[in-house]
Amino acid sequence: MAAIKVLFYLVVLILVLALAYYTTRWLGNRMNAGGSTADMKILDRLMVGRDSSVMVVKVKEQVFLLGVSPSGIDNLGELESYETYEKEEM
Repeated sequence: MAAIKVLFYLVVLILVLALAYYTTRWLGNRMNAGGSTADMKILDRLMVGRDSSVMVVKVKEQVFLLGVSPSGIDNLGELESYETYEKEEM
């Protein structure tokens, strides 16, 4: 009888962990999708420090390189073009 209880709790624990994993993936995808509108879109983001990042943002037809830090957002320049590359599967 005790083995059945342990097995039941193990199954429940695995289900809770799986639900937590898929919930965080779903929320993460929703947060990323919220970063774009019809006229503005975040093309890429690279974390360069704990609280600092560099972002490529497209506003209408212009592409900007922005530095984001706790002190604010700085325009690092305007890019003539920007292409994204897909990661190769290994």
